[in-house]
Amino acid sequence: MKILCLGHLTYDTTLPVDFYPEENEKYHIGKKISCGGGPAPNAGFLLGKWNEDVTIAGVLGNDYEGNKILEEYTNIGIDTKYIGGELEWPVPGYTRISSNYGMRFHPILHINKLHTGVDISAPYGANFIAANDGIVTKAYFNNAYGNMVVVDHGG
Repeated sequence: MKILCLGHLTYDTTLPVDFYPEENEKYHIGKKISCGGGPAPNAGFLLGKWNEDVTIAGVLGNDYEGNKILEEYTNIGIDTKYIGGELEWPVPGYTRISSNYGMRFHPILHINKLHTGVDISAPYGANFIAANDGIVTKAYFNNAYGNMVVVDHGG
């Protein structure tokens, strides 16, 4: 079985302390613990350690932390060919998020339900762009998502 983990690839740094830090105070913390973070990359890392056939897909910074994550995944045999790239904001000029990803009270069904997307508020007729180069594979009305465009970015 092949496993694909999609998600924001992050690197967490934990600063262990024996006290609760006060706001607006400076402290010297001698020790830090760093590791990959986020649900998808953590799951992918564990599955890779358990010798599963894992591919990680996501955007990763080209900096020290990003290179460290890439090195960790490569060292345990995780397929990283879909890591990287730069994404554009899909609705230029409009930045208001009208509904985040996560549990919410559904406005039509009137029940708590997982909202599996991020809604960006824009006026009728506003332009939208693909997050990156690709080929439009579908453009249609979907009963669950409304007007929908599916773009294949490769792979």
